[in-house]
Amino acid sequence: MSRIVKESSDFSSVERNLPDDLDDSYYRHELPELCVNVLENSSHQQDLFDVVIVDEAQDFSTDWWIPIEHLMADTAKSFFYIFHDPEQNIFDRENELPFTQPSMLLDVNCRNTNRIAHYVNELVDINAHSAGFVADGISPVEHVVSSDEEEVEVTGDTLQDLITREHIDPQRIVIIGRYRFENSPFADNSNLKGIPIVDKASGSIPKDAVRYATLFRFKGLETDCAILTGFQRPKSEQRSRKLYVAASRAKMLLHLMYRSDTPTS
Repeated sequence: MSRIVKESSDFSSVERNLPDDLDDSYYRHELPELCVNVLENSSHQQDLFDVVIVDEAQDFSTDWWIPIEHLMADTAKSFFYIFHDPEQNIFDRENELPFTQPSMLLDVNCRNTNRIAHYVNELVDINAHSAGFVADGISPVEHVVSSDEEEVEVTGDTLQDLITREHIDPQRIVIIGRYRFENSPFADNSNLKGIPIVDKASGSIPKDAVRYATLFRFKGLETDCAILTGFQRPKSEQRSRKLYVAASRAKMLLHLMYRSDTPTS
């Protein structure tokens, strides 16, 4: 879609005059309408598609389905697939799918070890099965910390243990936090026990460094080992969803830093 849009002089004109104070309503309602106008007036009909696949559909607001449907070359013959997980709707968006049938429930977990899968399933009370070839693995490790200082200290100890004693490559570890790096306890502690911490969800980083990413930036990605920070034990559906999304990023090893101080949502 971006290629079609960028080639439209109409869109370029609008893009140059976008206001600076755009709010969420613009992205949910006005921008989808703008995309529809561009697609309807585009001379690049040959660039439309016979198959459209939407992943992470729970992140799409309802108005976006209209321009997405306009991407199909022939609505009567083109194929349209939607993959979504309602339990990952951490943005709490109203999202009425353009169709609900036919449907297929994907209930086999092919990412996590059995013990991690069981742990994350309980967070949102779902019954997804692990694939038969996936090992039971190591149970998630919970650490209870009472302050930022203790969280940084325990995270550093955990990293040192994983890298030095377990010989896990730092590139296979991600610290997943609830807050942006600059608002996290690691902003002033970007070198833990001699291990550099880099604020980057994807892309290359130094070989000896461990990446930090918020659960929002790391959503849809995965890592062999995840260390979750800034979380509390879930007491609400929304908090459980955020924790579920973050914890399910870990394929083989999962460490959780639960906070015991001020409640968070």
